Amino acid sequence: MKLTEKAYVILVNWRNPYDTIECIESLLNQNYPAYQIVVCENGSADSSLEIFKAWASGNLCIAPNKNSPGARYAQQPPERSSPEAEFVQAIKVENTYTVPLPSTAQVNSKVIFIEIPENTGFAGGNNVGLRYALANNDGQYFWVLNNDTVVAPDALMHLVKKTKINPSYAMVGATVYHYDQPTQIQYSCGATANRWLATVRPVIEYPVGEAEDAIRHLEDFVEKQVSYVVGASMLLTRDFLKKVGLISEDYFLYYEEQDWVARMPKEMKIGYSSLARVYHKEGASIGAKTVSKVRKSRTAEYYSSRSRVIYTKRFYYPALIFVICALLGGMLNRARNGYWSNIFYMAAGMLCGLKSSCVAFPKI
Repeated sequence: MKLTEKAYVILVNWRNPYDTIECIESLLNQNYPAYQIVVCENGSADSSLEIFKAWASGNLCIAPNKNSPGARYAQQPPERSSPEAEFVQAIKVENTYTVPLPSTAQVNSKVIFIEIPENTGFAGGNNVGLRYALANNDGQYFWVLNNDTVVAPDALMHLVKKTKINPSYAMVGATVYHYDQPTQIQYSCGATANRWLATVRPVIEYPVGEAEDAIRHLEDFVEKQVSYVVGASMLLTRDFLKKVGLISEDYFLYYEEQDWVARMPKEMKIGYSSLARVYHKEGASIGAKTVSKVRKSRTAEYYSSRSRVIYTKRFYYPALIFVICALLGGMLNRARNGYWSNIFYMAAGMLCGLKSSCVAFPKI
């Protein structure tokens, strides 16, 4: 199977340049023949841009975590020189950030860094990169990838191959492993959603080998379970973006993937490529790591509660009362554990979600 269509890989950086560079390094080792990496620097207001420029000029070399087998994919081979990289500034036109039409240097560069003046969230940052890629009119595939990941050299190849199996596959997920525990799976493609409570359960199915029949059985099984592809790794086709549109920016964080799938036409399907391996440092990409294994950060509490309500209002309004009851139950749980500040942020997020009016989707 000969694959020649161009793919764009979209990353969003927010105050996390070293993880982003490690991700880029792994992407530069991809064996896919035609791709370009687009990094959206999402208003970090720190030294991220200077660090990227130092790396691009060959004056900075990162040291991946040697304890993670996945990290070896980010190591530079001795013969590779510094990649060609270009830096551009996003401009705001009618409340939407866009990038001017690319120059010849940008088209030929392996990595494009787009500087966005403010933090536009997961959705807004990715949308800037997607608009840039779509405007070039030369790409067929768009890989939305978290910047706190490291990917195997054949990951993009396997994702694209999956779309060739069935034309209805418009969104394809990978096997996402824990970066620090690379034998443990975070997600097999994505998660199963409970619409009545707006809760999710990761689909975790362990590969049973690389025999063709075993792979097909595993992937078919996961595709029947999964409700949406996890945002850490989503391959999209051009047809999907043209028909469904960009990521909804009403959420800022969380539930964007579910919103995207809910808007997908019935003839489009989710595909799963089990051999596409992605290693994820969960939570690092958005600055919303958990405080401990049992306690979420305030950022996570606020945006998770807010987005949960917004998503339910938009697509499953009759379930809203059950979602509110579930959130109140969560607050009670935190009260029992003495996490009073978490309760405040959950309540604020829930109220903000109830007050919001979300009717428009971003334009391409």
